[in-house]
Amino acid sequence: MPWSSSEIAARVADEVASEKLVSIGIGIPARVAEHIYLRGPVMLHMENGILGLGPRPQNQKAALDVANAEGSPASARAGASFFDVSAAVTMMRGGHLDVAILGAMEVDAHGDLAGWQVPGAVDSGMGGAMDLVVGARRVLVCMSQTARHGDSKLVEQCSLPLTARGVVSMVFTGLGVFEIQDGAFHLLEIAPEVEWDEIVASTAGPLIDARPTSSPSDTRESTEESDQSDTQNQDVPHDDED
Repeated sequence: MPWSSSEIAARVADEVASEKLVSIGIGIPARVAEHIYLRGPVMLHMENGILGLGPRPQNQKAALDVANAEGSPASARAGASFFDVSAAVTMMRGGHLDVAILGAMEVDAHGDLAGWQVPGAVDSGMGGAMDLVVGARRVLVCMSQTARHGDSKLVEQCSLPLTARGVVSMVFTGLGVFEIQDGAFHLLEIAPEVEWDEIVASTAGPLIDARPTSSPSDTRESTEESDQSDTQNQDVPHDDED
């Protein structure tokens, strides 16, 4: 069964548990705050001016002036600080963040990120994503594996307007965890009850099964190139290859 949005966020929280300064975006990334150990080393940053963001309050007596970048009620852990957006962006641009966690519309096999504009849709602007991805030491993306109409969001080359090139190191989806290396998506972990064939069907870019228990045959370097090569090497083409 694919991971829920909350389960994706929990898996990302595990990934960054030993980091110090971690910036989270809106959407699934914002849910990471619900899973960070508040006595651990991680201090969550959000561009609305918080360092030390905590989870959503569990009672009705929450401070009304503490919110995350989505405007949802939030809390602040011990040692938290508050500042204006200008200072928040300076932290992002100045290379002070260990990790940036954000969503995306597409990620390609070279680590390129498209996350701010869909042609024909209302353009809400770039926001702080460009500053985050070029300023953080590591960029993690958490998102759904496919778009609303079923198209893969893990592609060989982004077709949507880019936020930045070559910045994404890992992608977390409802189906699994992928590391981007050498022009391919390396599957590190798969969600419970999800099959390899489902991963292959929902990934448009080069894919390698890098799980410790995978077999050497579980590799698809590039579906289109492999299919074309196989077709050219056949004396008689298959009926369905037109």
